[in-house]
Amino acid sequence: MVEKRITKLLKLDSEVLKFEAAVDEANQNVIAAEAAIENLEEELSSIEIRVPMLEAEKKTAASQRDFKAAGKASKEIKDALARKEQCEAELAGEARERKRAAKEELSKAAALLAEKKSIAADKGKEAGMKQMSSLKEKIKELKTILEKFGNVENGDADDINVACVGAFVIESQISVLESVGASRDAKYGG
Repeated sequence: MVEKRITKLLKLDSEVLKFEAAVDEANQNVIAAEAAIENLEEELSSIEIRVPMLEAEKKTAASQRDFKAAGKASKEIKDALARKEQCEAELAGEARERKRAAKEELSKAAALLAEKKSIAADKGKEAGMKQMSSLKEKIKELKTILEKFGNVENGDADDINVACVGAFVIESQISVLESVGASRDAKYGG
């Protein structure tokens, strides 16, 4: 019976760990999606700064009749504008969709984690209460036995020494059980 409870609690703890890992992974996906969006926005900003500079370079080269440099600048402008269109399309569609999906996944995983933690806490509390009840019964039994050792007054010295040792052992065991009970009480209450 006790092994079944322990096995169930371990299984619940395992599920909680699994969902914590899922939340961590979902959070990493959100961070990656946000980083991708930030990189695209930085690239767009860089292109918007670079294109006017290239156009000025092209005008200067054309006015100096350096058609090779003007052609090179014109090609770079064309490539930059094409990349700008790609970045804008990614930002408008895929990148934002990835971020939305990652955030949705994160919220689902977080909700499932909270649910599993709640179930595990409830089951843990239930098991802890049962264990505290069991400890209480064991302590009562040991105290009853301890009272029997305390009643050995009119016996020979060997009986008294054995009774004292037995009483000490039982008191030690009671102390251990009470400390276990106190730790369960602190964790689960009651």
